Amino acid sequence: MDTDIEELKEELRIQRKLLEDTNATVRKMHRGAVWGRIISWGWWIAVLVLTTAVYYYFLGPYMNQLLQIYTGFSGGSGDSGGLLQTLLKQYGL
Repeated sequence: MDTDIEELKEELRIQRKLLEDTNATVRKMHRGAVWGRIISWGWWIAVLVLTTAVYYYFLGPYMNQLLQIYTGFSGGSGDSGGLLQTLLKQYGL
């Protein structure tokens, strides 16, 4: 009977070591997942901030100029037909 108890104690030690190793591995996986999520959020925030900054500082003035040109050609300036109509009248077309 002592032999059976000693075998059970040895199996229990093996199971405990296996459980501790598994627990350590699961904790490492969880920590990696959390850091991955943080890095992913940081990446997308950086992408959104950079694209907004690029538009605001570099493309915004050009887009405003294009919008003014478009409204000038389409007659949105409130004058008698816009720049396109003025050019057509000037060249007799």
